[in-house]
Amino acid sequence: MVHRFIQDQFIDHPASVDETYLQHLRFASGTGLTLIRAGLAAICHGLLPRCCESTASTTILNMAVGMRERFPNHPASQPRIGEGQTAS
Repeated sequence: MVHRFIQDQFIDHPASVDETYLQHLRFASGTGLTLIRAGLAAICHGLLPRCCESTASTTILNMAVGMRERFPNHPASQPRIGEGQTAS
């Protein structure tokens, strides 16, 4: 049972996104830290509206583009209704 848990957590899941455990750790940690920075920028903006006016939104939009490029077959990477469509 413990062996299965270790196999799933440290080998199978990272392999499912074509990474080693250390590559997965690095990517996930970097993503988390980037989100924390964006969150802190949003809080600063809430307190001081002229501070970090577009930091959080730009960070999140850039992350979304990067995730779609990294995982093009993931369901969340598929366009949503109305996305990318222009008004007629």
